[in-house]
Formats: sequence, C-alpha cells, structure tokens
Amino acid sequence: MKKAFKQHYRWVGIWIGSGETQLGNPVRVRFEIKERLNGEALELSVEYCHSETNQLLHGVVGLLGLSADNVIRYAGYSNLHGNFMLDATPDDPGVLALSGNTPNGRFVSVTIVQDKEDQLLLTSHFHPIGAADDQSKQRRTVVKLSRMKLAK
Repeated sequence: MKKAFKQHYRWVGIWIGSGETQLGNPVRVRFEIKERLNGEALELSVEYCHSETNQLLHGVVGLLGLSADNVIRYAGYSNLHGNFMLDATPDDPGVLALSGNTPNGRFVSVTIVQDKEDQLLLTSHFHPIGAADDQSKQRRTVVKLSRMKLAK
C-alpha cells in the first residue's frame, strides 16, 4: 500500500446516493473504490444515472496512484471527457481533491470528502478552459453518498 494515499484505502467499497445536477437532472450515483495492483493503486469508478429514465448521464473509471515523479494522479476515462489525467492537490485529511485539464479543452475538478464514518460527499464540476467565471458554462454536481451495506 502506498503511504502517499494510504488514508483513502478506508473508502474501499461501494457507495450510493442521489442528488441533482446543475442542469436539474435527478441522479442516482454509484461510486466504487477497489484496491488494485497489490496496493499500488486504487480503482475509482462512478456512474451518474438519471433517476427516472436510468440513462447514463456520466460515467468515469480509472486508477489513482503515485506517478514516477512522486505525484498522486488519477488516470481516467469518461464518456464526456475521454481520456484524462487529474493531479491531487494538497488538502485536509479525509479529503481527496483532484483537478486538471482534459484533451477536449475542459477543466475538471473532483473532490471527495469523508463527511461521517459511512458517508462521503462527492462534488465535481467542469467548464471550458478559460471560462471559470462564466456560471452559464459550468456544470456542477454535488452528491452525498452512503456506504452500501448488506441487508440484515
């Protein structure tokens, strides 16, 4: 297990929640974190589905790991952004903040916050590079997730 992102291993599991996108779409979210490569990486995958139509609005899958230049990076694929690489930015314990530019000209930011023992807050937004102050061009989603548990 890599010491650099050891704190995030406690999030391994399946997380579910619901919310609304900035465009007003009601969404159900499934977020899964798996240990990969004998502790060298974490696989993070998320699916945002429309709550009423079950249509996939946004899906991302990728690996979080320590790069050769000692930076925590997330290499992912998104049905909206294609292939991309996000760098972790220093933050408080219990927070994973990732951001970067995509090849299709967008800035993407994702933050995962441990809200309570079995709750995460997942926020994400993207906008065209250079349009950070234009609210009409930003797309943001905030979802509270709970750890999936076995029924008793």
